[in-house]
Amino acid sequence: MTPTKGQASSSAAYDAEAPFYDYTWDRLTEDIAFYKRRLGDVKTVLDAMCGTGRVSIPLARTGIGVWGVDSSTRMLKRASARLRSETPPVRRRVRLKRIDLVRGAAGEGLDGAIIAVIPL
Repeated sequence: MTPTKGQASSSAAYDAEAPFYDYTWDRLTEDIAFYKRRLGDVKTVLDAMCGTGRVSIPLARTGIGVWGVDSSTRMLKRASARLRSETPPVRRRVRLKRIDLVRGAAGEGLDGAIIAVIPL
C-alpha cells in the first residue's frame, strides 16, 4: 500500500508521534492483565505494532517471550531504550524488529498474537 500524494506513510506518522507516545499512553496499564488472561499459557507471542514496548515489556515480565514488531524506527528505538532498563531475563524474552505489516509479516514458533489498539 503506497501513500497517495500528500498522505504520509504510516511509519512516518508513527515516527513523528514517538516522542509523545509514552507520555500519552504509559498511564494505561489495566490492559496488560487482560492480555495475559487472554493469552493463557502461550510461551511466545507476537506484539504487532508494538510501538515503544508499552505492552511487550510488561508481558515479558510475566515470563512470556515477545516478538515486538513495528514499522516505526523511532518507536522501536524508544522500545529498545526502555528494554535496556529491564532485568536480563526480561531483556532476553523480547525481540524487537522493524517490519511493515502491510508489506509482510514475520514470525516463527509463535503461539499467539496481539495487536494492542487504543480506542480514540
